[in-house]
Amino acid sequence: RELGKYIILDNSSPYFGGALGNDSLLGCINKINPNEVVLPDIVGNFEETIRRSLEFINQINIEDLKIMAVPQGDSLEEYTECYNLFSSDKRIDVIGLSYTVDNLFSDKIIPLNYINSREYLISLLYKNNIINPNKEHHLLGFNNSGHIELEKLNMFSFIRSCDSSTAYATAKQNIEINNNVHYKKPKIS
Repeated sequence: RELGKYIILDNSSPYFGGALGNDSLLGCINKINPNEVVLPDIVGNFEETIRRSLEFINQINIEDLKIMAVPQGDSLEEYTECYNLFSSDKRIDVIGLSYTVDNLFSDKIIPLNYINSREYLISLLYKNNIINPNKEHHLLGFNNSGHIELEKLNMFSFIRSCDSSTAYATAKQNIEINNNVHYKKPKIS
């Protein structure tokens, strides 16, 4: 941060099955001094994500720290309710859109013109006027063929940024990324 870099502190939810505990997350904030922190969320768990996120946001009071919330749910209805709650909360600056939303469409076939579940989800939210265009949105991670997803989502001005280990993982495995050519994201070892 002293070098002028913008630091987002993630909560590690997709990697550990749930976000770090509040005390651990606060400890990381104090050590790292990020510009932005991702509130605790639990992949696919609507009620716990809301409870943990609101509990944590009420616990912290750090000046100049932006807050990102990540909607979750076990169904499109739950996800949408969580999204609406977070996107209307004035304490939340950014909505994180995770790549881990496949569960929302497990009983549906995603149309072939969509690269993945997240692109389809964003399209549905946008078409149904659910997206809050006045809030910044951040893409949390990429799955397979993330470069194609990013190119397709570039049309949405509310998406401000993205992060992913894809560039590192594909370079380490000597996977070439070409326009319009799909690839499977390797696991990082």
